[in-house]
Amino acid sequence: MRFFARYSPKYILLLLIVLIGLQPLYSPAAVRAEQSGAGQLPAPTPTAEAPAGDQPAAASAVEVTQASPSTKRSAELFYGEVTLRGSLVQQDAYFEIGNGVKLGADSYIDIYYTYSRLLLKEWSSLTVLLNDIPLETVALDGAADSKQRLRIDLSKLALGPGYHKLTLKGSMKLSNNYCEDPLNEALWLRVLAESTASLNFVPRYAAYDLSHYPSPFIERGLETTMQAILVVPDNISQSSFSAAASLAQFVVQQSPDSKVAIPVYTESDAVAGKLPASSHSIWIGEPGQWGSAGTELLAAAAKVSASVSADAKHAITILASPWNGGKTAMLVSGDAEQLAEAATILTSQQLYRQLRGRVLPLPQQFTLPAEAQELTVDERYTITLQEMGYSDLKIENAIEGATQFQYIIPADRDITDGAQLQLAYSHSDAIDHNKSMLTVTVNGTPVKSITLSESANAEEVLDVFIPPAAIDVNRTLNIDIKVQFANDGSGETVGGELRCQDNNLGNWAVISKHTTLSFIPTGRKTANLQSLPYPFANAAAWEPTTLVAPVLGTRELQLALGLIGQIGASLPDVSALQLVQDLSGEWQQEAKNRHVIFIGTQASMPEAFNGYDTSYVAFAGDKMNSQTPEVQLLDPLAHNYAALQLTRSPLNQERYLLLAAAATPERLQDLRTAIADGEQSGQLSGRLVALDAEGEMFNFPETEDVVAASPISQPTVNERWQDFTISGIAFAIILLLALIAVFAGYWLLRKRGD
Repeated sequence: MRFFARYSPKYILLLLIVLIGLQPLYSPAAVRAEQSGAGQLPAPTPTAEAPAGDQPAAASAVEVTQASPSTKRSAELFYGEVTLRGSLVQQDAYFEIGNGVKLGADSYIDIYYTYSRLLLKEWSSLTVLLNDIPLETVALDGAADSKQRLRIDLSKLALGPGYHKLTLKGSMKLSNNYCEDPLNEALWLRVLAESTASLNFVPRYAAYDLSHYPSPFIERGLETTMQAILVVPDNISQSSFSAAASLAQFVVQQSPDSKVAIPVYTESDAVAGKLPASSHSIWIGEPGQWGSAGTELLAAAAKVSASVSADAKHAITILASPWNGGKTAMLVSGDAEQLAEAATILTSQQLYRQLRGRVLPLPQQFTLPAEAQELTVDERYTITLQEMGYSDLKIENAIEGATQFQYIIPADRDITDGAQLQLAYSHSDAIDHNKSMLTVTVNGTPVKSITLSESANAEEVLDVFIPPAAIDVNRTLNIDIKVQFANDGSGETVGGELRCQDNNLGNWAVISKHTTLSFIPTGRKTANLQSLPYPFANAAAWEPTTLVAPVLGTRELQLALGLIGQIGASLPDVSALQLVQDLSGEWQQEAKNRHVIFIGTQASMPEAFNGYDTSYVAFAGDKMNSQTPEVQLLDPLAHNYAALQLTRSPLNQERYLLLAAAATPERLQDLRTAIADGEQSGQLSGRLVALDAEGEMFNFPETEDVVAASPISQPTVNERWQDFTISGIAFAIILLLALIAVFAGYWLLRKRGD
């Protein structure tokens, strides 16, 4: 008690000072601030009002031209130049033949190559295989000073539809007097970028029949996937627009790079351009909506339908074009429900493969397939190689070989903590296990290398962690597996010198289709132009979206269906997509709970969409004016503008608005071209891009929508107390107890003095 009375007041007073000093750090407000972290960057603040300008003149009649569909395709075999290194090397390439065509005369492959001058011509060669069948072998005979060409004629090979694999195998030696070093720098063969496949496609059939659909309208493997035009009524209805949108999504899905301009025309523009006489065509609309040309086609279809006692007004009918018997027309006609049903049939492989004859009456009875399962946020998701659409991947008969597969991250999800690859594989036991290697690379970044060990197991599993840094911003995981085989071969002595016989037959590895990729998906928190289709579509369906297009002529239609095709390429259902043309009603009230896409000029733009608080620009006549320091515009880019902008919707900050705006209807064509072009669309970034008069794209990095990283707290001396916090109530209790202790000590001292 004496000790307490002597020393406790000093230490208790010191404790009080420390607690009072620390209290602001552990107050509820401070704790909440620390937990909340940093959110999204603040929205841009308007700096000036856009001056009022003259309204652009009304759009003139669109001039349209359409060349006859091309049946010739010339495609590069490789993405740039390929250099093959080693004593026995292999490189694969693929080309596709559509279901409705076959190869005609003058179809060939040209391979341009050069190689090391030091190669021994008696033992070095290049072999070309098609679908693993050898077609040609040429000696690498020392004529390497100039470019060599090897032409392979494909016309007489009777190749069927689907993908075909072209394989180049190089066998290279520097000498036959010793065991070849496969890593010698002098062992190389360059296949030049100009190597091409020139394919001349001819129709596989002559009769008009739905059983050939999607031919001749859509042909995979051709230079242009869409080999027909879409024609819709001038005054298009919601049902006709939805059916055309479904078909546009289907066309984009069939294109290898998912980039294609949709050739859709209003009826009057198609007729004015004489397109039905020069092109295959698909006509989509309700019976009473058509003008003279559509009515003429409906009458011709009625004659075909009569032979099977069907009504062409409520059917899918295929027939010779009334304007050119050498071209094919397809009429999709019906009421709103029947058009939706027809769109489902024409975009579902399971259904359209059942089409037969020249007429399919509507309605048909069928059950729609279940929607794709959505990835749940913060729950581990696992997918196998087989579920991605791959079978076993094989590497064989090479000293160095590679294979790859691809996974596209769903549009509305992110992978922030990395992913886990469980690589199931097997390999030959007839290799040198101490020297044979396997390497996994993700988006060009090596993430794992191992030695192929000798094992009694038929299949082994390799756990590979894919770090976040290796996951590319383009939302695609390109996973490459490379194997380098070491094999001592068998040796024999000839003339007192050791000669090696390469034994590559035993070099093989198989990546199992049961390989899995797993990750914990998180919800996306940023919306940029490069993020499309997010936020307008998720992995399974369109989000509720309103397309505002007060003027919907051919140019607006082509841009609208181009955007819709890109956003919803993998989505069959467009029921969540609503078309608004009449702005006199209460459309804004309903659009408050929906994302919005606007297509048009400033003259047709709703006032709420022009120069709102979070917009980077405002439009006045033919000029686009900056509203923020993040966007600086010179007159050549500001005048006669064409721009894409993605921001929060001014109608509801929980939704988004995509503006596809141009000074004139003609400039809308530049936007359509940009989103359909692989190179230009690859430059979409941030929340605003603009095109100059030459169609060159300009982006503004400062408009990037990002989430700032939360501040990292500094560690304390004792890590056990790093996360220690004191609530307001606990602090008050401690303070009260300390005060009681101080007064008690003081009272004891006074009593002792007394």
